[in-house]
Amino acid sequence: MGNVSGLRELTPAELELVSGGVWTDGFGNPEISVTGGDLWYPYNMWGDASGYGGGVGGDSGGGDGAPAPPEPNETPCVETQFENGVSTHAANRAALQAANEIATLNDENIEYSSIVWSLDGEVGYTTPYTDNNDDAVNLFGGLSEVPRGATILGIVHNHPDQSGIDDRIPSGGQNNGKDWGAYNTIVNYNANHPDSPLPRNITVDPNMLLWIYSNEDGKVRPYDKTDKSQQSPSCPLN
Repeated sequence: MGNVSGLRELTPAELELVSGGVWTDGFGNPEISVTGGDLWYPYNMWGDASGYGGGVGGDSGGGDGAPAPPEPNETPCVETQFENGVSTHAANRAALQAANEIATLNDENIEYSSIVWSLDGEVGYTTPYTDNNDDAVNLFGGLSEVPRGATILGIVHNHPDQSGIDDRIPSGGQNNGKDWGAYNTIVNYNANHPDSPLPRNITVDPNMLLWIYSNEDGKVRPYDKTDKSQQSPSCPLN
């Protein structure tokens, strides 16, 4: 068969990818993991979002005939601002929508996560993800739904009510394991890797938020990087 204009042979690297290979973190590792099990995910070449996850909306709310999303309370407890200029209110609106979706699931017994992202003035969130664990969840489980070139503004996840602990705050103060340990790893991706290990040119806002939805009181609360030693619940969105 003669040559066909516009076609070429695949390189060995491309052949490996289309036959099931994975992207790595730049050091030959096929996946990133964080001690404590709260954050891990494989890098794969598939996963360009055909849609924008669970919801999309800028500061103006609904659109295309869709009902307006629920409006969150103002959150003076958030002391930081996103570097990409997105308003805290817009991010909180998406986080509240994500939490409301989680509330329709088996949230009394297992943890779910949803990534809040922004792109070209729009703010969206990913479909709630779960590992069916009552005390841990992959915070990047929905990463395949984050659009190419988007900025991660934060992550929502829920805490089933457990006796003897305050489920309304992130677990693991400062740098120690669980929620704050995973938070530190996420925000350090951009700082520690000039060529971010995140796929599809996705970046992380250095002032990203953690939102905790707790079955202890049914509230959704934002936490910023100044709250790592906080032992009391922050202001609720709802």
